[in-house]
Amino acid sequence: APLRQDWRTDEALQAIIKAGNHAGGSTVFIIPDDPRIHSPLATMAYLNKTPLDIRVASWDHIADTKADIVVTKDGQWMTPPHFLERINRSVIWFEDNKGMFRLIAKIGMPDNSNLLIYKRN
Repeated sequence: APLRQDWRTDEALQAIIKAGNHAGGSTVFIIPDDPRIHSPLATMAYLNKTPLDIRVASWDHIADTKADIVVTKDGQWMTPPHFLERINRSVIWFEDNKGMFRLIAKIGMPDNSNLLIYKRN
């Protein structure tokens, strides 16, 4: 049932596209490895031929200085426990470097959390 809820994918993708680098595409780091978030965003970006390099924190990617846009979420994550070490490295990097980014969108989710989208200053 949670996958059938409205996870506001269109709204999130539009915020990312609006903030992105239109010439060469943007690198988007999605910190929670949550299939309700990253799978629909990646699918919609592909179907819309949006030039986004989407990286998910646990997929052998750590958020770093290549990040143009960081997507994170407050509240509970639906993250497999064996990915938490990798994800935590991205969380720590982002917290240490949050001053390089500004919040551009806060989108309410069906689980009473917020999807937070940050763009590099």
